[in-house]
Amino acid sequence: MSETEGVCGGYPCVGDTRIPVRSVVTAYWQLGDFAQTMDAFPRLTREEIR
Repeated sequence: MSETEGVCGGYPCVGDTRIPVRSVVTAYWQLGDFAQTMDAFPRLTREEIR
C-alpha cells in the first residue's frame, strides 16, 4: 500500500497503482469470492489482493 498526496485523493492505493484499497475491499465484499475479485482487478497479483 502507498499513500501519495494528489493521487486518488490521498487514499491508500495498492502498490504502485492508482487502484484504491477501498475499491478492492468493496469488490470483495460485493462479490463474496476471492477468485472473482482477482478477475475484477487483472492488473493486481494474488499477493497484492490478499
